[in-house]
Amino acid sequence: MPLGVANEALETWDPANPRREDHVGHKIEWENDVRMRVNAGVASAILEVTCDVLIKLHQGTHSKDAFTNNLHEMVYHIRCNDGAEAHLTFMAAIGTPGEFVRSCNHEQHVQVGVATPANSPNGGGKRIVPDAGCVQQFLVQNDGNSSDFGTGLHESWQTSNNIQTAEGHSLASFDPCFQVNFPSRYHDPSVPGIVGRPVDLCFLPVARARGGACQESIRNGAVAGVTYDDPKSAFNGVERFVDVNSIRIDNRDGPNVWYTNPFGKGGRTEPFPGSVRQILSKVNNSSLRISGPGIGFNRNYGGLRTHAPN
Repeated sequence: MPLGVANEALETWDPANPRREDHVGHKIEWENDVRMRVNAGVASAILEVTCDVLIKLHQGTHSKDAFTNNLHEMVYHIRCNDGAEAHLTFMAAIGTPGEFVRSCNHEQHVQVGVATPANSPNGGGKRIVPDAGCVQQFLVQNDGNSSDFGTGLHESWQTSNNIQTAEGHSLASFDPCFQVNFPSRYHDPSVPGIVGRPVDLCFLPVARARGGACQESIRNGAVAGVTYDDPKSAFNGVERFVDVNSIRIDNRDGPNVWYTNPFGKGGRTEPFPGSVRQILSKVNNSSLRISGPGIGFNRNYGGLRTHAPN
């Protein structure tokens, strides 16, 4: 799978405002024969729609990048037995540039700084990321009990995507959510670089993070001084899954191939400088209101030598 196609297109389409993403942030999730939910009234009981799904998002969970930057390349492939098919590449604008949403309070936004590029659009959705307050409350202040990693540390990037023609017609809309357990970072403005490391909380002298990933990282106290990029750290961002959610295609009149700007907008039938090719089947499945489950629960992307940064 080519990585960075939309990033490179952006440098041609808007050379003054590039978005360069590191290689290790690219994550791929896939599943074949995914049984979809169909919400089409009485027909739902007799319709069975299955899809092959492959989604790639640049979702680094080791650095400060996502604290401010909301533009991340997405590659979205889906092929369903109802004729719906899409092969899309674009820069997904996830949430508001310059900020993130707290992992333990999804209504509270944290302003961090200026995004790169500075003209990044607001694309809807949100990037839910842990911060120092969340990890202190749910990991450290535990009265000697196991930490609540699910509330204090879980990341959820909730996207809202729309591929459009130059006239503003929505050709395809879809909103997968990208979930990560045990990332190797959290936002902490009190430390240099504003990046805190969850594994460090396992070694605090008195009140400290306990159980689960901490117990695995320090081997019940047998290992000391584990750094964030040590393969022994369980805070490595490899426990991932994707909620497929809804997919709608409205392209019955065609063509199969469109060319959009790097954000998936301004679609035309002919390429132009900085354009990205998008492929869609000639269908309109809007009336079926198809949505998909979570995928990736049954795969382990770790290994004996797997470690952050990723």
